[in-house]
Amino acid sequence: GRDSIMLRIAALFTIVGLAIGAAVPEDVVCNSWTDCDQGCGGGTRTCDRSNGKIWDIDCHVQDCSPVVGCGNADVVFVLDSSASLGEKNWWKTKQFVIDVSKGLNIGPTESRVAVVIYSNGAYKMWDLTQFNTMAELEQNIWGIEHIGGNTNTYEGMLFAQQILDDSGRQDFKHIVIVITDGKSNNKADFVEPQAQAMHAKGTEVFCVGVSSDVDTVEIETIASEPKATHAHYVIDYDALVTITNVIISDTCEAATRVECDAWSAWGNCIVLDTTKDCGAGLSSRFRTCRFYTYPEDPTPETP
Repeated sequence: GRDSIMLRIAALFTIVGLAIGAAVPEDVVCNSWTDCDQGCGGGTRTCDRSNGKIWDIDCHVQDCSPVVGCGNADVVFVLDSSASLGEKNWWKTKQFVIDVSKGLNIGPTESRVAVVIYSNGAYKMWDLTQFNTMAELEQNIWGIEHIGGNTNTYEGMLFAQQILDDSGRQDFKHIVIVITDGKSNNKADFVEPQAQAMHAKGTEVFCVGVSSDVDTVEIETIASEPKATHAHYVIDYDALVTITNVIISDTCEAATRVECDAWSAWGNCIVLDTTKDCGAGLSSRFRTCRFYTYPEDPTPETP
C-alpha cells in the first residue's frame, strides 16, 4: 500500500544520503611544515598532509647578497585572503612576504613591517611597532590563517594607510605592497579614490597581480607612478618567486629616493671685498630636500 511505498522511498533516500556522506572527504590539513632548508638563494620547505601526501614550496629565494645602500622604510603588506586562493597558494603568499622582508633591513630604527589581510572586509594583523626582528616577523607571518570570502581591496588599502597614519615615522618612506589574484567585487568603486588619496599623501604603492584573471586596470590604478616599476604581474602563485628580488630592489630604491623642491631664485650678488662696490662676488640659491613630507590630505569618502 501507500505506507509501504513511502517506507521504501525513505529507505532509498537514507541509502543515497549515506553514500553521499561517505564520499565527502575529511578535512585535509598540513600536520607541520619543515623549516626552509636554505637561508637565502632559494630553498624548499615541505608539509606532511593528513591524507599522506606531501606538499613542497619554494622558500628564502631572496638574494644572499643584500641590496647595496638599501634604505629603510615603513612597509605595509596588503594580502588578498579571499576564497579564490586556496590553502596552498596562501602558504606561497606568506612565504613571498617573508622573503621580501628578509631582503630588507628589519629593526626598530631600520625598516619595519605591518600586515593587513582582506576578503569580505579587512583585518589588521599588526602595526609597525609590533615586531622588531626578522625572526618575530617570520614566525607571525607564517602563522596568519586564510579566511576566504570575497575581494574587498579597498578596505585592505584603507587599513594600510591608517596604519601608516597612526604608527608610520615621518622621516621614513611609507610603502604599501598589495597582492591580489582577482578583481574587487566588494566596494570596488572606492578602490580608485582610495589609491588617489594614498598617492597624494606620498605613500608609495606597489601592486602585484597574480593570475590571468586580475583586472589590469585596477592594478594600474592602485600602483604609484611610474607604473612600469610599481605594477607587477605573474601568471600564478608559483611565479611569485620570480619577482621577489625585483620587489626587494624596488622597495630599497624607493626608501632611499630623495625628493627635492624646486630651486629658489638666485639671491643678490654680494661683493667679497666689503670696502668696494664692485669686483668678485657670490650669489646663492637654495632648495629643500627630504625623503618625503606627508601632508594632511583629506581622506576619501567612506562607504
